[in-house]
Amino acid sequence: MDQGVIEKMKRSYRKQLLRRLLLAEKEEENVIQFVKKVNLKDCIYMLAGAWESFTETNLKRAWRKLWPYDEGKDDNEEKEADIDGAVNEIRDICSTLPG
Repeated sequence: MDQGVIEKMKRSYRKQLLRRLLLAEKEEENVIQFVKKVNLKDCIYMLAGAWESFTETNLKRAWRKLWPYDEGKDDNEEKEADIDGAVNEIRDICSTLPG
């Protein structure tokens, strides 16, 4: 599940870092000076920007491997199916009890 999320996060972070490098190219003499100027605060802001680039679809796809979701169903139908399943499970348990 988390491999897709981590991969997308890394790609987005690298994209932001490269964008900053290319925009700073006019001001900086070389890449080494740019890297020396990047601090932890900059990294955290880039990481936050990478997280903001996630969409609901990205997270649904990541969770789909652990928790399959039928997108054709409406949320209400899904809740009703869960309730019906729970009721049937309780009924089965009660029928196995003696007395």
